[in-house]
Amino acid sequence: MTKASPRFSVIIITYNQEDVIARTLESLLCQEYLYEICVSDDCSSDRTWEILNEYSSRYPGLFKLNRNDPNLGIFANEEKTWEMPTGDIIYRIAGDDMCCEGYFKAVVDFISEKGIDIGSDLYCVVGNTIVKYPDGSELARRNKLLDKELSPLKLKLRGLMDDRSACFSINVLKKYIPVSQGRSFMVEEAQDDQLEIFSERFYHIPVPGNIYFAENGISSRLSPEIKKQRIAIYEFFSGFLERLGIDLDRSDRAYIKFRTEVLKHNAKPSVTSALRALGYYFLSLDPHLGFAGMDLSHFFNAIKRRLRRK
Repeated sequence: MTKASPRFSVIIITYNQEDVIARTLESLLCQEYLYEICVSDDCSSDRTWEILNEYSSRYPGLFKLNRNDPNLGIFANEEKTWEMPTGDIIYRIAGDDMCCEGYFKAVVDFISEKGIDIGSDLYCVVGNTIVKYPDGSELARRNKLLDKELSPLKLKLRGLMDDRSACFSINVLKKYIPVSQGRSFMVEEAQDDQLEIFSERFYHIPVPGNIYFAENGISSRLSPEIKKQRIAIYEFFSGFLERLGIDLDRSDRAYIKFRTEVLKHNAKPSVTSALRALGYYFLSLDPHLGFAGMDLSHFFNAIKRRLRRK
């Protein structure tokens, strides 16, 4: 690590989050090593933009604000934030999430301990995520599988890793490739997995780094039209990987086909799509992932939540 204190740049996208954006910002303002907060507002129609400017006035020089006009959509807005930060370490957070107390210091202590060069290494440090549900229950998502040195891309693709708490080199961000294609949701996987694609080293620290408030975001309110767009997510993602020269192993290719068939079945249920999904599911099983690779997490999480409510 360089001798100078590392500078954290936070990137945030927001849209019509006047009720929660202050909560997110307050969770960042108490962090050590905070250098700048870069926020791109996607032409909010509520008071989100006014709240951001109020914070910017209270903390001169700390905030970098962008306001799209007209509204660009979630993916183009995300790519706007890629142009904004100038610090050493990037931490991205949704406009309705929270950063856990003391997290930046924990990351810096880890970087120092491991001798990571923040100026040149293509690294990512990931903590754990606390999921809070509207009924008051909580669930801890721990990224323990990263400790087994499994492929971060394999884990992210299968939903076996949560990178909401990721702190990564700005040099990784500089490698990102815009894919937004207007408002199409088919780019979701290709955009979201670039952290795992371009980071050469992934590290896990067993501390909470992000608080995610579930069932409040855009994914819980997708229209039928958007759900149709999402059917092409994995086809687009496969093409993106091919252009980068990245070849997935056989189980991961089968997993992509499995997820595609699930999306097709959800859009238009049929016996054929169900049988295809089942076939690809068995082909996608990877012995290196053990029981976790069976993709039963959603089932068990639902049971845990019901038991906690009781």
